[in-house]
Amino acid sequence: ATAMGNYTGGRLRVYGQDGVVDVDTKNRWCRFDGRFKHEVLPFTGTRYSVIYYQLEPAFSVDMTTTVEGAAKHSKPTKQTK
Repeated sequence: ATAMGNYTGGRLRVYGQDGVVDVDTKNRWCRFDGRFKHEVLPFTGTRYSVIYYQLEPAFSVDMTTTVEGAAKHSKPTKQTK
């Protein structure tokens, strides 16, 4: 899912197996399982959503596709002298 437009707020909230996750989808993609309860948080302005559906694999939010989760799932890089 992604969102675009001239708005503030409007994060995607997913109630998944790991708890509640709020994701900023403005001008970026987030892959999540729409079979989990989800909603858009309040926003002001004009907001458009683009959504694609896929049934496999089963996960609530693929955190590697979000800015919020990228830091948690990034692998440390080796530093050479």
